[in-house]
Parts: sequence; C-alpha cells; structure tokens
Amino acid sequence: ASADDLWRRRTELLFERFAVSWTIAGLPLTDQKELLGRYRMADQATQRWVRQTINRHLAEHQPDLAE
Repeated sequence: ASADDLWRRRTELLFERFAVSWTIAGLPLTDQKELLGRYRMADQATQRWVRQTINRHLAEHQPDLAE
C-alpha cells in the first residue's frame, strides 16, 4: 500500500472509532455504515474538517494517537 493509502485508512479507522453521529441538512446519521459512506462521499473540504476535528479531539483526549 502507498503512503497515501495508509494515511486514508488511518483516517477512516479513526473516523469509525470516534464518529457516533453526524447531522447533515437536519438529518442525523448514526449507523456506522452510513457514517463511513457519507464520509467517503464528502468533498475534500468536508473531509479536511472532519480530520481536523478528530485531530483536535485526539490532541486533547488521547495525545498518543494524535498526528
């Protein structure tokens, strides 16, 4: 696997671990398959926002996992 593939998989694993819900246009998503599917379909700006949000959470609560 390339470095980009590994980075994307790490990001998805963290998303799966920490995302429990996501409200989009007033519709809450809570099913893990739906959440991951929506993350994968998101545009780059949204994916960047999710990564930054997860990274802030990790830095505050689990610094050993932070980038």
